[in-house]
Amino acid sequence: MNSLMDAVKALGPARILATGVILATVVAFFIVLTTRLTSPNMALLYGELEQNDAGQITSKLESMGVPYELHGGGTVIHVPADQVLRLRMDMATHGLPTGGSVGYELFDRTDSLGTTSFVQNINHLRALEGELARTISTIDKISAARVHLVLPRRELFSRERRKASASIIPKVRGNRTLDSGQVSAVQALVSAAVPGLKPEGVSLVDDRGNLLSRQNDPNDPSGAGTVGKLRVTYEARVKESLESMIERSVGIGSVRVEVSADLNFDRITTNSELYDPDGQVARSTQSVEQTEQSREAGGSNGTVSVSTNLPEGENEGGVGGGGGNANKSGRVEETVNYEISKTIKTQIHESGTVKKISVAVLIDGTYDTEGEGEEAKRIYKPRSAEELKQIEELVTSSIGFDETRGDTIKVINMRFARFDDDPDFVAEDGMAFTKDDIVRLAEVSSLAVVGILVIFLVLRPLISRVLTPGQQVAADGRPVELDEDGQPIVND
Repeated sequence: MNSLMDAVKALGPARILATGVILATVVAFFIVLTTRLTSPNMALLYGELEQNDAGQITSKLESMGVPYELHGGGTVIHVPADQVLRLRMDMATHGLPTGGSVGYELFDRTDSLGTTSFVQNINHLRALEGELARTISTIDKISAARVHLVLPRRELFSRERRKASASIIPKVRGNRTLDSGQVSAVQALVSAAVPGLKPEGVSLVDDRGNLLSRQNDPNDPSGAGTVGKLRVTYEARVKESLESMIERSVGIGSVRVEVSADLNFDRITTNSELYDPDGQVARSTQSVEQTEQSREAGGSNGTVSVSTNLPEGENEGGVGGGGGNANKSGRVEETVNYEISKTIKTQIHESGTVKKISVAVLIDGTYDTEGEGEEAKRIYKPRSAEELKQIEELVTSSIGFDETRGDTIKVINMRFARFDDDPDFVAEDGMAFTKDDIVRLAEVSSLAVVGILVIFLVLRPLISRVLTPGQQVAADGRPVELDEDGQPIVND
């Protein structure tokens, strides 16, 4: 012990101070690093929270005695990684996070006794908006949403009723965007949940102010309208069909197809009337027969008697009656009405017919392997013209090729760029590390390096100096030798 104290005194005040500072720094570093290594690994519990939700969740965590960390201005909460799933289920049982909106639980916290119908209607509207916002937030790419509904009431003695409408602002995760299919899905979801609301009455605007829903715009060039969606859908269907058919022959991943279609969206209605003169049909027939008979009186004196007015045959052959001339006439009239055969034809040409289609097919060649083991090489071989011709004939029959429309088909054979042909390409072996793993590995490595440096640069010299007998300086300045026990050697 005395030798250690003497060795420390021999260092001098400056060296003692420097050594103390180094030792204190090393000890503090070890304490911090050890605390860091022994502390639980924190993982994300919730992110992008509303302030109200963050406050309620932290209060629950404190009451449960669970350590947590706040980041991102209090909107991100981290908890021990081994408790994330359990805590999420516990928070879900308490209805957290709410997303900054209230749902039908609003009616659980209010007393309906004494509440007016106006307040009930407002609460119902708020609850419906909150439930829709929560449902929309469960869609991929959407982290949160704001929903505003307009549900007009039908006034008394009013014949017309205003249409319902909705406005939605979805908050998209990161720099991602919603495609037209997801926008249509949100519109269908909201319209089905609200009575009297049609999909075209739902407007979507993202948090950057871009209009996502384009209502009744068939000429929208971005593809959100009817014309663009039909064209894109038709091209995708033809492309998928051609690639699936050709891949059965050339192999999966060895063909690429691009389709460009020009569709006719003119809706034409044609009305025509056709008459057939040879197809006459008697519709009605009317016959009229008329007979007239008259007699002129005769006699020299022109006297009129009863006998002259008697019918013929009753006056004994006209004798004694004076005689006369008899006139008889008849008329027959027949009217026939004919109906001419007539055909009324209404023909409607629906929109969406193909005006022109162009197809480009890119096909990879074949590969042969030469050599064995590490010296094996893949040799590319182009496909024959006969095989390309057969593929072109298949495509021609599949798309309904019509030369009069100006349809075109191109089948090209080119070598595909593949990663396995690049010697600098290294495939993933499944040993990828996460960010937390890299940080933990860096901490352990730093601890090991610092420990080695302290041992070899600080502790080892001190121990060597203490354990190795050295010389001391006497009062007169002469060196004093020490024995193995550290005691000065006295020379006679």
